[in-house]
Amino acid sequence: MVCSMLEIKKKAAEDKDKYGKSPLHYAIECKNYNDGERETIVRWLVSAMKEIDIENKQGCTPLHLACQSSKSSIVSILMEKGANPDSKDDQGNNALHYSVGLLPQHGEATSTWREEIAEKLLKRSPACIRDQNEDGHTALFLAVMRNEEDACIFLVENNADPQTISDKEPFSPFTRACQRGGPFSFISKVILMAGQQDSRIDLNQGDAALGQSPLAWACEGNKTEVVKMLLETRNSIQLEDKLDLNKQATRYGNATPLHHTLLEKNHDILELLLDDPRIMRGLGVTEFIGLNLLKFAFELSDQRCLTTLLLHHHTKSTVFFMDGWESIIQKHASLVSNVELWDEWERGILDPKRKVLFPIHKLAEAGRQEMIKSLLHSGINVHELDEDNRTPTDIAARYHHKELEELLRKDYPHRDLTMHKYRHPSTFINVYHGPELTASPTEEPSLSFVLEVIVPPTAEGMGCYLRTQEAIPPDSKFFYYEIEVHHISNTT
Repeated sequence: MVCSMLEIKKKAAEDKDKYGKSPLHYAIECKNYNDGERETIVRWLVSAMKEIDIENKQGCTPLHLACQSSKSSIVSILMEKGANPDSKDDQGNNALHYSVGLLPQHGEATSTWREEIAEKLLKRSPACIRDQNEDGHTALFLAVMRNEEDACIFLVENNADPQTISDKEPFSPFTRACQRGGPFSFISKVILMAGQQDSRIDLNQGDAALGQSPLAWACEGNKTEVVKMLLETRNSIQLEDKLDLNKQATRYGNATPLHHTLLEKNHDILELLLDDPRIMRGLGVTEFIGLNLLKFAFELSDQRCLTTLLLHHHTKSTVFFMDGWESIIQKHASLVSNVELWDEWERGILDPKRKVLFPIHKLAEAGRQEMIKSLLHSGINVHELDEDNRTPTDIAARYHHKELEELLRKDYPHRDLTMHKYRHPSTFINVYHGPELTASPTEEPSLSFVLEVIVPPTAEGMGCYLRTQEAIPPDSKFFYYEIEVHHISNTT
């Protein structure tokens, strides 16, 4: 019938309907033909057409449809007649995009990939492999998003750039693969390519939006297998220096892969990172959201991850030097009751290199009776005075470590209490709220300040009494005294 139509009207092959489709479009799309019938009809049509790359209203050419439907023989016929692989539809997709398969608008994508079609396209137009559509996607990027492993490998072996970034697409194909967790064979291929001589592949390349490395994206997405693949680079002489485990996200507060792992509370990935000796290079050199690595882990991760970070042989020597380590580790050790953690904390407190002020007082505050007893038996002075003229015994009493207090008092029975009758006040007692520690914001106590406390009504009216827990030294330049508040703010 098609042949009869062409004999009657020679130009019928180039006619278009209201959708902009030609008979050639329909012949390729029609499901009622077998392959032999389709080839015969297509040959008749193209023999009568002056322009093979005729477009429908979406800019789609017959070659696009042939690639999309994986019809290799039709692709050959069209290209023999001069069909152009570089022609683009209204969305900027060329024939290679169609051969990989466009991203579906609805539902699941069906595989359209046939390597032989891609080979024909690239033989005619090698440059089409670099073309980006309107979304900034190359054919390789689409292959990654569709999880087309064979297509990814073929394209990257034919010079597709796995690290292309555009103004419209901030992720490279490689970074996107690491973020979404595959295809694994593609990720592995790119890693191996990075180790080749004169390779231009940067395994730490950040995305254009946040500057976050592929490893960081894999950690944030909990892609354990991808993290393992990236960390395997340590076993290669060519690759061991190619991966930065502490790469900072330059446009995301300098977050590192370790920050994301702690935030996700992913203990398996945390152990993978910490087991790699490269984690020590630049560990914790910057803050993220105003917190150093230790404070970040304490406030935003879980107890298991924090304990691992503190005790791992690759990180503990660094973490124990971070600002705030004394109080944070003491609090954490109390919560998890970890003997090894307490031992490390005690060693840190007593290490002369750390220059901890009044280390025995720190031990007394934490109630570390066995360690203090050991120091006592070794002849170390455990009764030194701190800057407020308090002994470790006083500290043990203040924090209600009764047995430790008794132990220290027995060891120091002849203390001349008249020399230290007074001790600086440290705690306010609020009759309604219990003890509260109040620190002055200046080097010396201010003459007045506001205590923001809610006072319940009493039979005598509204009132609150505050008094120092300890006596005031007579030689103090400033001192606290009992005061009754008679005026209450209207807001309380």
